[in-house]
Amino acid sequence: KRTYFMNKTKESSEKTAEKSSKAPRKPHSPRRPKEPNALFYHLFYWGFSLYFRLTNKITDNAKELKNIKGPALVLSTHPSLYDFYYAARALYPKRLTVVANRYYASVSPTAWLLKRFRVIPKSLFTKDIETVKKILAAAKSGHILLMMPEGRMSTSGDGFPLASGTAELVKKLGVDVYKIDTRGAYHAKPKWAFFNRRAALEITGKKLFSAGELAEKTLLEVKSVLENELSYTSQALGKVACRDLAAGLDGVLYLCPHCKSEFTLTAGQNGITCSRCGMTAVMDEYCRFVSGRFATIAEWYRFQEGALEQNFEKTSLEAAVTVKKIDKKKKRMEVCGFGVCSLDKTRFAFRGELMGQKDAFEIPLDALEALPFTAGEEFELYRGGELYYFYPAENPNQCVKWSLFVDIYNKKSSDYK
Repeated sequence: KRTYFMNKTKESSEKTAEKSSKAPRKPHSPRRPKEPNALFYHLFYWGFSLYFRLTNKITDNAKELKNIKGPALVLSTHPSLYDFYYAARALYPKRLTVVANRYYASVSPTAWLLKRFRVIPKSLFTKDIETVKKILAAAKSGHILLMMPEGRMSTSGDGFPLASGTAELVKKLGVDVYKIDTRGAYHAKPKWAFFNRRAALEITGKKLFSAGELAEKTLLEVKSVLENELSYTSQALGKVACRDLAAGLDGVLYLCPHCKSEFTLTAGQNGITCSRCGMTAVMDEYCRFVSGRFATIAEWYRFQEGALEQNFEKTSLEAAVTVKKIDKKKKRMEVCGFGVCSLDKTRFAFRGELMGQKDAFEIPLDALEALPFTAGEEFELYRGGELYYFYPAENPNQCVKWSLFVDIYNKKSSDYK
């Protein structure tokens, strides 16, 4: 009996080996990406809709997007915090697969929610092959993708340049491409404001390319269309209502147009005042200045940009900072170091302590596509695949100047090219 079973086992092993040699095992294929969880998607959509029904008057003129079918790509301008909702509203009840900042997929409680919404996390302004693969897989599975190609919210109401690689990705996807824009959104919830404000909004949309048209276009032609169509300057569509229309505005406006002093501006009580010369600019219900040199926030911001650009070669910034990063286990921001940051026309530098050890590094300015910031709080960048947040110990309103300095460098480099 023992011999019989040993022979049978041997024969079985030989047959298995012969079978495997004739038909090699197929490589493992990744799972097909799922659409957002239907229950969560519809519940949150109606929850947000109820909120906005009470606070904002929204006109939906994006009728061209109603009959959209996947696979497709929707590109949205990004003037405000709630642009994801406005896009979802324009296409509802179709579910969108959103590409969003990896930060929100890494911290509680948003990480839990975004997982249910099947959000594709994106590391901003740094190479992220994983995200590109997920986007391509979602398109191949017939999803309707939503992206904000600026990569960050507008600072002043003017749009930012599109993130590098946008045209290449659009061309590679090879699907129908649409755009969406929400007029008035910047004044309802700009990045520097603490709360949402009552305002009139208008959602507009149009088709930019069919898949066939996209295939016939050159990369330069695609890039030109995207830049033109997604460029914008925001304006209020009517009266904007809140307790204080200017609260937080000194997080993005820092240069007095009268005495040219920096960081002497204080915003509040529907206006902005310089503590050095006494200049006061009052804002009306349409978010326009009725006194002072400029009529809009965007005009004032462009003035700052021009002044900094004029002194760019001589400018050098330095700040003592507390450094934070996301603790992946705790899913929250934790202090990870202290030190001094500096920025000039050639590089960003840090020296100090990180993770309990002395550390110092430099990043050439031409390796920084942008320096995102939170108004009046911090600026952030990647180093070796790790995202660090730098909180100035004094005058956190200076974060906007650091970000603007990098933008000017990239603008000058682009003009030179």
